[in-house]
Amino acid sequence: MKGLYLRTEEQRDFYSIQDVNRGCAVHFHNKVEMLYILSGHHIATINGRDYHAEADEIFFVNVYDIHKYESPDNGEHILVDFSIDKFLDLKKIFHNKALPNVLRNKSANREILSLIKSTLGVQLTHLGAASVVYALMDKFISVYGLKEDKQIKDENLIRQMLIYLNENYAQPFNRDEFASKFGYNTSYISHIFKKQVGMGMVEYVRTIRYNKVREILESADGRDKNVIDVVLGCGFESVSAYYRFARKVKERSESEDEN
Repeated sequence: MKGLYLRTEEQRDFYSIQDVNRGCAVHFHNKVEMLYILSGHHIATINGRDYHAEADEIFFVNVYDIHKYESPDNGEHILVDFSIDKFLDLKKIFHNKALPNVLRNKSANREILSLIKSTLGVQLTHLGAASVVYALMDKFISVYGLKEDKQIKDENLIRQMLIYLNENYAQPFNRDEFASKFGYNTSYISHIFKKQVGMGMVEYVRTIRYNKVREILESADGRDKNVIDVVLGCGFESVSAYYRFARKVKERSESEDEN
């Protein structure tokens, strides 16, 4: 899947679950993201649902939507994202509201594409980037409107949980205590978490810890760090627990490669 990328903000405050087989399989962030399909068949999984799109259609990812993309025929796209926190009036507009995840008005989308293409290769100032963002969002909202539906409550709950886990992954994790923290029973929390994230809470936490260990050890100064200290510091209860999970990741990768 090829892409041209316009970034109006640095890639900070980015949280992800790394699929060890094919990079970032499912992730979320505090940015609005739109994937404009130029050619080919694209599939997006957003908050546990699969969506399909073709040329001149757009996947729209709202803040903290859990998502991943793929294109079986290596189609082309343009990806645009920006931090909603930099635009407080937009943040207010989007409070408990969202745009549809697939935008299929091809005529309106082509007008949006013209605006996006006019910025490619241009070194935008902050003011210039802001003007592009506001123009894009004005067009999206005027054409597609904002939705308020019953799913937003569960989606917002998942987002809050993911943010908490990504900030506190190194702390001891207990499902019952975690569910209680958010005011729900463990069964309910476990069900909606696995449905939308695609894995259980314990596996999610271990995945974050595993990826963090790798990130630290593979960093420029990682050679100087003690593996035991890094593993324990990232929340694993023991080095053997880390290596067990690493073997599980490797076996899963090899199994999926065979398929």
